[in-house]
Formats: sequence, C-alpha cells, structure tokens
Amino acid sequence: MIWIHRDRPTAAEITAFGREHALPPLAVEDAIEQNQRAKFERYGAGAFLVLRPASLGTEAPLPAEIDDLVHIGELHVFFRPGLVLTLAHSGPTDIDRIRATAEADPTYAGWPVATAVHRILDRVVDDYDPVLAALEDRTDALEEQLYSGDPLRSTDIYHLSRELIELDRSVQPLAALARHVTASFDEHEVDRELAHHNPGCSRGLNPPVSSSDLAM
Repeated sequence: MIWIHRDRPTAAEITAFGREHALPPLAVEDAIEQNQRAKFERYGAGAFLVLRPASLGTEAPLPAEIDDLVHIGELHVFFRPGLVLTLAHSGPTDIDRIRATAEADPTYAGWPVATAVHRILDRVVDDYDPVLAALEDRTDALEEQLYSGDPLRSTDIYHLSRELIELDRSVQPLAALARHVTASFDEHEVDRELAHHNPGCSRGLNPPVSSSDLAM
C-alpha cells in the first residue's frame, strides 16, 4: 500500500496528486477547497473523507479569553485499494504517529488501507476528549461565576457558544461517516472485526454541553 501525506498542500500539489493517482476530478476539486464540513463520498472503489480534528488552542485550562480555546482543523483523506492519501489543511494531525501505530499492528496487517483509515478515525475521536473536557470546565466556571453574583461578560458567553457550535458541527457527522466507512470495507470483504471496529458508533460523541445550555 502507498500512504502519502502532505501538510498544508497547495492547489497545484493536490491537482498533481489527482493526475498521478487518477483521483476523481470532483473529489480533487473538493480537496482543494477548505472550510468544508465533515463528510464521506464514494467514488467507485474509493472514497473521499473530510474530518475536522480538534485541539486546544492554549495550554491554560481556563483562559481569560476563550475565543482561541478550541482549534478546529481540517483533514482530507482519499482511500482505495492500495492507496491512502492524507491532506492536512490545518490543525495538528500526527500522521507519522498514526502510520507507525497502524504498521505495527500485526492483527490487521493484511488489511492496510482499512487499518489506516480506522487508525485515523480513532485518533480524531480520541483528540476530542481533552477538548470536550476543557469546554465543560469552562462552562462550569462560568456557571459558578454567575451563581456567585460576579458579572459575566457577554463576550465570554458568545465565544463559548461559538466554540460549542463549531465543535458540534465537527462531531455530529462522525457516527454516520464511520458507518459509511464500515459499509465500504464490508463490500471489499475486509475482516469483519476490523470493519466493525467503529470509533464513531462505539463511543459517545455528543458534547457534554451545547449552545442551548448557555442561555443564562
């Protein structure tokens, strides 16, 4: 299997990848575009996956300003038999570590593409945990501030609400995306234990708080 990765690829690089590997033109056009929502699209024997990984924008657990608390990245994944192409448009995505984990997994060594895609999904889902925890802590802190009688800044509520909405848009499609990935591997008779190792369906992906919770 060939696994190619590029951080912040240019439109010319993506176009060249498309020509070299005979990628579907519409998918190549999508890959050039940024600020897309998470999605899964089938193209014959292959597929195009858009994921929105999240990370904390600061090490401070409760920053005074929270408009940079969460950073939502964008990762595009092409896969088909014999090929995985990952394009990180923004955000930290440690593909080298994911690749090493996948390649060191002897159980699924016979299914390299499926293993790679599932490892990518696993990492994206795992990285939501500290982000969700930080947002929950920030919400609790604002509630304590409210009930203690200290005035709340409207900007704090606005920024937190915005972060929650953006994260929700990234998280909510994952269960459906994972089912589509599973179905695509089922069609190619991938080992069923691997095909149904479904991070999007087996974990709770709903944020612990939502924008509606902030109507104080």
